[in-house]
Amino acid sequence: VPRYRMLETIREFAAEQLRQYGDHEAALQHAHAAFFTALVSAAESGLCAGVMADVSRVEAELDNLRATLSWLLAAGDAETALRVAAALSEYWTFASGQFSEGRGWLERALALGAGPSDSARAGANYGLATMALHQADLPASRLAATAGLSLARSAPDPRWAAANAYMLSTVERIEGRYDAALALAAESEVAAGASGKGEWVGWSALVRGAARHATGDLANAVSACEEALETFRRIEGRWGEVFATESLALAVRAQGDRRRAAALHARGVGLRHEIGSPTGIEN
Repeated sequence: VPRYRMLETIREFAAEQLRQYGDHEAALQHAHAAFFTALVSAAESGLCAGVMADVSRVEAELDNLRATLSWLLAAGDAETALRVAAALSEYWTFASGQFSEGRGWLERALALGAGPSDSARAGANYGLATMALHQADLPASRLAATAGLSLARSAPDPRWAAANAYMLSTVERIEGRYDAALALAAESEVAAGASGKGEWVGWSALVRGAARHATGDLANAVSACEEALETFRRIEGRWGEVFATESLALAVRAQGDRRRAAALHARGVGLRHEIGSPTGIEN
């Protein structure tokens, strides 16, 4: 679909003319924010798994989404700002590697103070934990995921319990606390099943596989990674497919099946090139 850009001088003139009609300007800003909040909410599940149509839709509207976040923060609408920023967490992490920008939006929304629901704050803390982990800031990741899981356990939306338990399991595994990692992986799977969200069914199976691999339980690690890979292929979640393929390659290599591991590794590299997956290096 062709997209057209307005010259900056024309845009500034139009904005100045609009400001002369304050009530109309506010109404248009509200309508703009409502439209793009609905857009990112509709794309949220796809963004989480890496459904490329949803990723492309969000990427095309990134400037509008930034404007939406700015307006929501200026208006003091913490609830909606947190929901929009949390929905964009995987975009900032996987599609662009703009971890600092993503953390900045979430931190500013959380700083607005009391008022947002437990679900909105749980989602925001998951986003913070994700981006902190990719910046190798494990203490911040643990702090955010712990807060998010505490909020999510009493919230009506179980996906954020799945998400924060997933993230906290990952931190525990990295730091060598494997029993805690396994327990949190199990909690993530239960919450993911209750949520009915295919993307979280996939991610929770994957984190179980990682924890099993860390303890040397390779047969169950392979099984979990295969479950995750099947789930992500079914929902066309390409980011999830990349990570499941690579995790499965590591597990089968540890079992001694080098031929299958090499084929899986090659598939993972091919997927990364195909979808333009970022390196994970901070911008």
